[in-house]
Amino acid sequence: MPDDTQFIFLIGAARSGTKYLRDVLGESAEVTTTPYDLNYIWRHGNEKLEHDELSPDDLSPAPVGHIRRQVERMARKTGSSAPIVLEKTVSNTLRVDVVRRVFPEARFIYLERDGRS
Repeated sequence: MPDDTQFIFLIGAARSGTKYLRDVLGESAEVTTTPYDLNYIWRHGNEKLEHDELSPDDLSPAPVGHIRRQVERMARKTGSSAPIVLEKTVSNTLRVDVVRRVFPEARFIYLERDGRS
C-alpha cells in the first residue's frame, strides 16, 4: 500500500444510507472502497464476545496489525490503486476508538439520519 494512502471511515447506523454514500463516493477515480462490511475482520481476536462494542483495550498489538493488513487487502481486491480508501462497516459506529487505534491517521465521515424521515 503506498505511503500516501488516505483512509476514510464512513460511520453511520444501519439503514442510514452508508452503503449508498460509499458507492457514490467510490465512483471517483481517487477512491477505492471495500466491497462489503468487514465486521469479521474488526472482531479479530474478539470473536467470542457476544457483542460488537469493542474498546481499544480489547486489542493487543497482533490484532491491530492483522486488522490493518486485512482492511488494506480488501480495499485493493478490486485492483484499484486510488490514493483514498473508503471503508464502511456499520458496527464501527460502536467502536470508533478502535478504528482510531488501528488507523490513527484516518479521517471520518459521520452520517446522521433523522429517524423521523
